[in-house]
Amino acid sequence: MRLVAVERFTSDGGAGQRWARRGLSPIRAVIRQMPLDLEAHSRVDTGRQMAACCCPAVAGHTEAQPCSPQCVTKGQPVEEQTVKALLTESALRRFVPGAYRFCSDPTCSVVYFGAEVFKTDDLRVRVWQKEPAGARMICYCFDENEADIRSEVEQTGTSKAAQRVRDHIAAGRCACEVRNPKGSCCLGDVVQAVKQITDHAHR
Repeated sequence: MRLVAVERFTSDGGAGQRWARRGLSPIRAVIRQMPLDLEAHSRVDTGRQMAACCCPAVAGHTEAQPCSPQCVTKGQPVEEQTVKALLTESALRRFVPGAYRFCSDPTCSVVYFGAEVFKTDDLRVRVWQKEPAGARMICYCFDENEADIRSEVEQTGTSKAAQRVRDHIAAGRCACEVRNPKGSCCLGDVVQAVKQITDHAHR
């Protein structure tokens, strides 16, 4: 679960503090105010704990199976709400409740598989992992994309895309659960995209 409310210590020894997350100690509560590591990646991509990520990775409820006989990707678990939110109207009519996984293999047209199979044409948005590099949308909530990041790097020598996403996360604005096809935080992907584009520009 995520920390959704933190109040500062008060002069009378902490009266009035509230934490929405049960059992959270005062020391852990201030973690939300700490800056993030610039080299951090999303928990889904690296398995690292990432402070203040807008949403945690989804825990798997079933044993992972390959996406298809042609694709050996086992994928990552994704919530039903993510699948339903991103399906087209016609695809949503085929939705079957159950466990789903997200396939990120760029050579495979399948996006979600499990209780039912949905491909790229079944989604309302393009899945950047399955698109050619260059102008892909990395942050679906705040329109951080490769083209704009590259332009920013060319003009200023760097990009503040990751910091902008961090600021939105801190303000509680992210909606990755229903906007990002993989259903989890995109910050690690944005950090990685900025690093790759910046490194390439400075060669």
